[in-house]
Amino acid sequence: DDLYHQQITEGNLIHDEIRRIASRANVDFSVDVTINRDHDITTAYAGEPVAADALVFGGTHSLLEQSYDPQELLHGNVNADGYGVVWYRDGVPVRAESARPIWQDENLRVLLESVSSSTIVAAVRNATPGIPITGGNQPLVHGRWSFILNGFVEDFRGSHMRALRSHLPDDLYGHLASSSDTETLFFL
Repeated sequence: DDLYHQQITEGNLIHDEIRRIASRANVDFSVDVTINRDHDITTAYAGEPVAADALVFGGTHSLLEQSYDPQELLHGNVNADGYGVVWYRDGVPVRAESARPIWQDENLRVLLESVSSSTIVAAVRNATPGIPITGGNQPLVHGRWSFILNGFVEDFRGSHMRALRSHLPDDLYGHLASSSDTETLFFL
């Protein structure tokens, strides 16, 4: 058990940060996974490096398939407003993203075939109504951090953006590239 736990968590930056936050919040256990609307875990991986193309293009309902045949999408029909993939190399996030649908990027599979990492985060996008499609494709990256928000803040621009952004320090505020709820929450 202890050896298995060490193999999965040692050197995993996301795990280290989750543990730091958990200790400050006085919780005994935390895990970072993705879940569907029925609260079933859909994706979680930490451990030995794996090929990024297998995580994006492989499996029984790959991220590629989720872009044109989503089974958990609550609004819209497809996730065609872009994609992003982040992997960590020597503790530094590397990001590939586009505002085009993932199925239109002929080079992504070739790129990801050469990528192996123990921390990979990927998403396809169904843009929030009213938020421009250019920019803001997830995962977002700043410094050694990456971030995904699955969802949106209702009436963000009209009711919440100004108040939330007022809490951002100047150095982070200067890095805002869009008016998205996701980017604002990431920098908070």
